[in-house]
Order: sequence, then structure tokens, then C-alpha cells
Amino acid sequence: MAKINFNKELDRLVCKYNIDKYNPSYRSYLKAIDLAKQTYSAVKESNKEFYLAGMDEIDVKAFMSAIDSKDSVKYKICEQIFQLERYSTVLFVSYYRRDEFIVRMLEQEIHVIDLYSVFEENGLIFQHSFYDIYHEHYYDYTEKKWVYEYGDIDENRIYYYHRRRFELEKTGIRKKKYLEKMIFDCVYVKDFLTLKENIDRYIEEYKEDGVRYSLFYQEVDNLLKELKKKLEDRDNRDCVVFWLDALEYGMDKEMPFLKGLDEKALVFDHMYTVTPYTSPTFITLLTGKKQIDDETYKISKIGKKEIFFLQELEKRGYEFQYYGKNLNYLIEQNILSSHFYRSDRYSITRLYWDSLCDIAEGDDRKSRFYILHEVSQTHNPFVSFGITGDDKYLSKESFVKGHIAQDKFEKQQLDSRKYVDRQLKFWSEILPEKMYKIYMSDHGVSILGRYHVIMKIQQENIQSYRCDQLISYTNFAPLILQLMDQNNIDEDEIGSEYVLIQEVSRYSKNLVLEVVLDREFYSCHPEIYLGFQGVITRYDMYMCLENGMEYYQKYNNDKQMVTDSRLEYLRGLISKKKVDYFKESKFRYTRILIEAERRREERTRDLRIRKWKIIKELFQQISSCEVLALRGGGYHTLNLLMPLEEQYRKKVNYIIDGNRQCMAGKMGIEVISLDEMRQKGVTTVIISTWQYLQSWEQELQKYKEIRIINIYKILEEKGIVCDREVCFEAFDEDDFELDLADA
Repeated sequence: MAKINFNKELDRLVCKYNIDKYNPSYRSYLKAIDLAKQTYSAVKESNKEFYLAGMDEIDVKAFMSAIDSKDSVKYKICEQIFQLERYSTVLFVSYYRRDEFIVRMLEQEIHVIDLYSVFEENGLIFQHSFYDIYHEHYYDYTEKKWVYEYGDIDENRIYYYHRRRFELEKTGIRKKKYLEKMIFDCVYVKDFLTLKENIDRYIEEYKEDGVRYSLFYQEVDNLLKELKKKLEDRDNRDCVVFWLDALEYGMDKEMPFLKGLDEKALVFDHMYTVTPYTSPTFITLLTGKKQIDDETYKISKIGKKEIFFLQELEKRGYEFQYYGKNLNYLIEQNILSSHFYRSDRYSITRLYWDSLCDIAEGDDRKSRFYILHEVSQTHNPFVSFGITGDDKYLSKESFVKGHIAQDKFEKQQLDSRKYVDRQLKFWSEILPEKMYKIYMSDHGVSILGRYHVIMKIQQENIQSYRCDQLISYTNFAPLILQLMDQNNIDEDEIGSEYVLIQEVSRYSKNLVLEVVLDREFYSCHPEIYLGFQGVITRYDMYMCLENGMEYYQKYNNDKQMVTDSRLEYLRGLISKKKVDYFKESKFRYTRILIEAERRREERTRDLRIRKWKIIKELFQQISSCEVLALRGGGYHTLNLLMPLEEQYRKKVNYIIDGNRQCMAGKMGIEVISLDEMRQKGVTTVIISTWQYLQSWEQELQKYKEIRIINIYKILEEKGIVCDREVCFEAFDEDDFELDLADA
């Protein structure tokens, strides 16, 4: 059967039906691709060694993606260009500042082929990068400014404002124009589901011109059916992994398709990641190793030769590839797809289209194992073609704490999750039953759920049932290989009584500088920046940070306070291995934080001893006939209770909090509302949170019969004045020594 180039066929339909009438750059882009291929082939054929050069990596990778090449070509960007030897051959692929750079290369007697001169000599005149079909103003999130370079294109933003123009314009001809723009946007990102909805709307509102779009969609639908048939005709058992970023276990309750797989697929109810971050999770999935125990933080690139899982896949006739952008820096070129996604906000529909076309057009003798990594729809900034309503488009910068209302934040999250779900359903229905379809997430978002992930696997020979074993992502590879070999799994072999979690301290320069500039936030939430070791069982979890702070949580609040013996048992399970942050060059900036923590601890040691002595004396004075409640059950209350011994903790009968699932309650304390205090016989209340001290004191004054204890007032009377929660000590200017980064 003849091979079909599905992208070329779709482009032909776009041109045939003039779908790009308001995007003239698109046809120029298509013509440029052919010329770029010819130019590259000619340079490659006539030169044993040559360089690609451009203003930045985006230009070079966008060029290689456009010509559909996986060649490992040497390339130079910006000032690196002037390090080339005389008589070198360079194919220069950037539009901006090309005259300046080419002149300087010619002065060095470097042989330069200028891509845009080739375009011009063939009648293609560009006033921007050839691959930039929108030529929009884009936001650079690193530099925090608007630019014309294409590196941070957000196609979701473009579509959102086209939709809003369509909804708001009063003139019929303009409304029609923006609906046509929306239709093109959908084709460009391969969102055929939203395309159909927009074409149906167009036909309904503009009947006289609807035939063109109706015929166009009929041909697109036929093309999709042909893609489905090509996939079904393959004599292979391909595997597609739908990797959904930051989707916590249980968050699929508002995703009907994904949730519905519970009745059709092999579902893992107790699957856990080792780390709540994406990049190290990917390393764990492929290597089965942990960040600290196995020192995977030392890995700079993942390649086929070093990865047991990839070698085993090759033995079974599989070709492995990763589709996405966020992990490209971590992967060797030979396991990356040839498609270049220029922005973190790439469309998942483009990703799914590219991967399925590659399978359909590829070598039938090889099976495919493709990981398709969706990020920005289910992870901050939660952007997608599915954003609804008339609120302002909320981009990544909008989600800085306090900049937007919580309800808008949650609405956009929900819109994007629902959008992902509809797309999963659409694309999954194109896939054949014999294909392995893995739906998984890498981490969650809550302190307890960050490690509890979604994993569902569907294939015609795999029995649908719910696996109740605790399984770590360290066993991802054995699990998948078992399924491929025998269509079932040995739960005893891959399951365990507990799973370990661990992560090193943050080492990104930007993150460290954020911490240094915002010390108060850092001291409140050190788990975001400090490394940790922990363990998760079927019933609870325990975690210890680099600075000694501990967290404990039960999955279900049994209203039985955790015992010291239980905590000691869990402490004994975690790894004893440590990271030498002052030895590894990767942690040059981390040293600033580690040393700041040490200095703060040393400087405040006497203060902390005095403070906790007073707090323990306070709890000792609570008699056995008193019914004690803590007002506030969040992060601060958890950190108040964790350093206390069992004899003091167990005196707390209730937590008073509006959230029944609050963190402190999950230590094993019943959570009640203010209105329930009298019913439960509460006699004494300690206000645990400094932030709401005054307002909570006022609300409790009407309960005249209840003794209210202001823990901060007691400390102040004994000479310790708190300007924040009792469990934290502020950093001092001298705690941070930036020169440590050079040590």
C-alpha cells in the first residue's frame, strides 16, 4: 500500500479550500520548506563538514524540524559564530541581524550560504522568520518582556483573542472573518475536534459560504479515517504513552473519558512517583533509579546505551521516541522526535497528530514506543484551546500569588482539564485496539497527593481490573515489559509494602536567587526548595527535609493521633544516604541555601530551645479533664505539632478548621467547625496561626465558657516576641553568602 504524507495532504486541502486566506504567510512557509530542504541537501552533499548557524537555538531547531531532519549537525549561535576557523562552510538560517553576522563571517573568510538570500532569489520575500506564520508580538517569560522572536509563541492565546473578537464584534463581516481565523487556528494546531465545532457554527451562521468549509471538513475527516486505517493495518503492537503533567490521582473526576477508563482498563490505584518533579521522574521511569540513593542527579543526558528499559524495548523490536519540549535538554538526539515544539505552551493536538503520522508513515517492520508529553494544559499555566468565558486570558505570569482571583484560577484549570479529556477521547478513538495505550501522570499538586499519580493501561489482550498493590515508578519498566510479554503483571514482583520518595535540593540559579530575595516565603515553605527523604505506605506518609523539619500525613483521618512508635518506624525505613552539596559542582547555587539554613539554625538554637520549652510547659498545664482544640489546621499547625512528643500531641482532641481535609487533621485528629465546639464539649482553644490571630480571637470571644489561649501572648510575656508563626525563625542578612556559589 502506498505511503501517504499526511501533513502534505492536509496542507494541500488548506490551500485547495483557501482556509489560510487571512494567513498569507502560511503558503510562503510551505514553499520555504521545499527550498530549505533543497538548500540543506545541496550543502550536505558538497561539504563533508559544515555548520548550521543562527541567532539562537530556536532558529536552528525550527529549521531542522521544518526540513524533517534528525541529523546531528554541528551548530553555532550568536558569538560562537566568530570562533569558526577560516574557510569553514556555514549555512546561516536566521532572519534577524543576518546582514550583521554574515558580514563579520565574510570578513573572516568563512564561506556562508544565507538561507534567506536563497528564498529571495526564488521569489520568496520574508520580513520575519519563515516559520513564524502569525508574526505576532510574543511574551518572553525569561526576560519578562514582549518580543517579536517566536520562542514563546502561545497559540492558545492567539486563538482565545480571535474567539473573543468573534464574540464581541458587531459588524457581520468582521465576525465572519474572525470565525474563519479560528478555523485556520484549529487546522494549524491539528485540533480537529474544535475545528468541526467551528465549521458547524460557520455553516449555521453563514449558509451561503458554508459549502466550502463543509467540503473541506469532509476531506479532512476522510484523511483522519485514512490515518486510522493505516494504524489498524500495521502488523505491530505499538505503544503510545499519554503523559499528563501535574495531574494528581483523583483529579480525573471531572474528566469523563479518563475516569471512564476505570471500567475498561488496567487501573493502578496506588502508583507513586519517587519525586514530585518532571525531569527526575523521567529519569526514574527509564532507569528505575532514585535521585539520592542512585545519584541520578548526576545524569546530564539520557541515551539508549545507558538505559536498560530502552535496550529491552529494542530487543522486542521497538523504536523509542519522546515527543514534547520540556525534557529535550535531558535526552540524546537519537531518542527525540524530529518535531520541534518552540514553546512550553505547545498544543497537545499537534503532538498527537505528529506522533500518529510518524507511526502510520514509518517502517512497518518496527513497533513504536512513543511518549507524548502534555504539559501546559494540566500544569501551570493551564492554557488550552478549551478556555471558555469572557475573563481575561490568564497566562503564566498571571499566576503569581495574589495576582488573580482564586475562582478564575480554578475555572481556567477546569476548562483546560476538560479540554485535555475531550482530546484524549478523540485521539484514542483513532488508535487501534491492539495498540498499548498508557495514560499516566508524573506528579500531583498537594502535599500528600504530589506523589500519588494516575496510571491506566488499555489494550485488547489486557484484562481490565484494578490493581491494589503499592507500586513505585522505579518499577515502571518491569511493569511495561511484563505486559508486553504476557499481557498481565506479577503484582508480587512489582508491588511492595511501602515506596520511598526522595529529592535533592533545588539547584537552578534562578530558583535560588528567588529564595534569597524572598526569604520569608522560603522559611515558610522549605519543602519547595530543600531536598528530602520520605516513605509512603498504604495508610500514611512521612517526610524529613534537609533541615530536619518533618511532615506526617494519614491518607484517611482515623481520628487516632499518630504515635511516636509509628513515626520512629517510618523514620527507620527511609534511606540514610546523604548528598554532599559542597562536592558536586551542580549544586554551586544550592550551597547558598544549605549554608543559610545551617547558619540560621545555629544562630537561633537558644531561641528555639526556649520557645519549645515554653510551648511544652503550656501543653503540660492542660489537664486531663479539659477538651482541647487547636484553631487552624493548615501548614502552620502541622509544624507546631510535629516537634512535640506524643504525650503533648495526644492532648489535642480537635482541630477547628473550615477544611475537613486540612493537613494537621491528617495526623489523626478530628476536624470540626466553630459551630460544633459546644456540641463536642470543647473547653480550651489554642490559636495556632499568627497570621489570623486577631480575627480568630474576635470570633472566639462570643464563646464565653471556653478558655482561649493566645500562644503568642504567652511567649511575649516570657520575652519572645513573634512576628510570624511560632514554628519558624526568620533569616538574617548574614545567613546568605552568595560567594559560596564559587566555592
